[in-house]
Amino acid sequence: MTAGKNKEWRIIIMYPCVLTRRGLERFFAELLPNAQITSLNSFAALSANSDLATADLIVSDITDREEHTLRGAEWLLWLQRKIRPDKPIMIATQLRYPTLLSHLAQEPTVSLISLTEPREVLSKQVTQILNGEKIINLNIDAEKGNTRPPAQKKRAALTESERRVLSLLRAGYSVTQIANQQERSVKTISTHKRRIMQKFGAKSEVELFARDKAGI
Repeated sequence: MTAGKNKEWRIIIMYPCVLTRRGLERFFAELLPNAQITSLNSFAALSANSDLATADLIVSDITDREEHTLRGAEWLLWLQRKIRPDKPIMIATQLRYPTLLSHLAQEPTVSLISLTEPREVLSKQVTQILNGEKIINLNIDAEKGNTRPPAQKKRAALTESERRVLSLLRAGYSVTQIANQQERSVKTISTHKRRIMQKFGAKSEVELFARDKAGI
């Protein structure tokens, strides 16, 4: 069985980084066109949401601020055990806290994924989670030994046109909107976007924004 694209899934995204949140919104909108997507930026907003207990999937980072990582993890554990014992929570994170992550991974409906995975891998993992499977991405902590240059060097390798396109993508503009604004063809902007993603080693906008934010 696969996650039905035509089903009206109810998905809540709680992610503090606006760029990553927008990337996740686009990712889910393309993967599940009929999904009802609610986008939030804090645990306070998530706890006040009326669909908290019944949404088909909650996608969250561990924390909405770095110093609140432990509190955020404890809140998600409470949410899973008391409010959503039979419904999935997907933690999409760049944070590297092996002990904390392993503790969360013990929960039966909590899945851990890394946003730096290629788009096709993320799509497969989300489908599996919506079908009731539990996914634990063992590569979340693998970036420690990564020798790729930081995002600052990758941004420096961009042309002036590519930097403008990246800036507009970060602001939430689509390729067509950027083409109209820059008075260029959609094909030209698509080429810029493809080259930007190649330079960052990203296969999707979600991965691009995640790598840019994480500095990898």
